[in-house]
Order: sequence, then C-alpha cells, then structure tokens
Amino acid sequence: MVHKRQDFNCFGCSIQNGEHKFPGGFLYSGRYFNIVQDPCIPIPGFLVVNAKRHIASIAQFTPSETKEFTQIVYIARKAMLEALGLKTAYLVQEERSCHFHLWILPEYEWMKKFKPGISSARKIMRYATEHLITKRDQGNLAKSIRKLKKYFKDI
Repeated sequence: MVHKRQDFNCFGCSIQNGEHKFPGGFLYSGRYFNIVQDPCIPIPGFLVVNAKRHIASIAQFTPSETKEFTQIVYIARKAMLEALGLKTAYLVQEERSCHFHLWILPEYEWMKKFKPGISSARKIMRYATEHLITKRDQGNLAKSIRKLKKYFKDI
C-alpha cells in the first residue's frame, strides 16, 4: 500500500497531477489544498496538506489560500482526533521543499522511545518505513484511511 518515492521534477506537483499514486487517494480536496495520507511513510493518520499551486512558502499564500489553509489544517486535525482517536500530533513545515506541504504527524505510544519533540520526526519516519511493513501494519493503515475518508466525506 505504501509507495516508494519516485523521481519527479516536483513531488507535490506530481501528486496534484495524478502522476503519483498514494494510499486512499485524496482524503479531502479543497479549492487550494488537498489532504492525503503520506504516500511513503506507513504511519496511520500521518497526513500531508499539500498546496495545489506550485509555491514553496506560506509567505506566498494569497488571502484566500491563507483562509482555506487554516480551515483545512483544523479539519485534518479534527479528523485525526475524532476518527482515529489521535490525541497528539506534530505539525511540520519545511520551506526547503520546492512545493509547499505541511506534515501532520500523529504521536503513537511506540514513538515515545525516541527523543520527544520534532527533532525525532525523521528518525520516526525512517523507523516506520523499516518496521511497519507487516500485513497487519498495512491493514491498520488501510483501516485508518477508510475511517478518515468516511470522516471527510461526512463533513
């Protein structure tokens, strides 16, 4: 279900253009942003808010994009809490990417063996790609995607 990152000129644009497939498709699509399950990291509820427009920074948002971004992040976080019971998450945005996206990384009990805080995000992602690979893990990922899709459909 989880896919390997492929070579694209812009990974964000490849998602928007349908060139890159990801688990569950778009969970939610607004006018300016989409929400997807992270396509490469098999952590249930690890959401990516991706700009439809090719921009790199929040400073490049239009007023309309700014308004929708706030709403869509709120909706994504509420979905994680209400559909999956995920009480804590880290919001991560790095402007070194060529296409604006925000990670919403949930916190699970197994992550507590890593140093608390955002400094461990990459270690957690690496651990997930190396260890959350069983059929059971993939089933949990698929189940969380179904719950999120239903949640987003119902709003």
